[in-house]
Amino acid sequence: MSFIEETYETEKVEFLKKIESDFVVLDRTWYSHIVEENVMDILDRKAKRTYPTNNIPSGILKPDFVFQIIIPEEERQKRVEERGEDLAVRDIRLNKDHLYREMLENEREQFGCSKLRLRLRDPKVCALRAAQVLLGNASIPPLKINLE
Repeated sequence: MSFIEETYETEKVEFLKKIESDFVVLDRTWYSHIVEENVMDILDRKAKRTYPTNNIPSGILKPDFVFQIIIPEEERQKRVEERGEDLAVRDIRLNKDHLYREMLENEREQFGCSKLRLRLRDPKVCALRAAQVLLGNASIPPLKINLE
């Protein structure tokens, strides 16, 4: 088993109890990893995809629903700059390489990742819109809300 698989297995153990009793949103999943690898295979290694199917190895958390939030590229770059973080090589590439960004988006879609396009609005309005789309999706189990 690779180091990355071990990382995702650890994540599963961490979230398993929480998932049984609550709704959990993870910002990265196994799909994040395989999409990155596949795009680098094609662009950089000139090789076939390492992960030609979206099968998740046993022991790794399988999400009920996978989505990607798409905002205009100028806004994405502005937000990254405003955070003032040191950028990793991948982040620099995302900023400069249009083909890389496009291929990541397309590869995610091939693996069943739904696109959630957000217009430039107030961040709270965007968050509410995302919640509406996600909670209204048939593959998302109904929430159990206790108002007491």
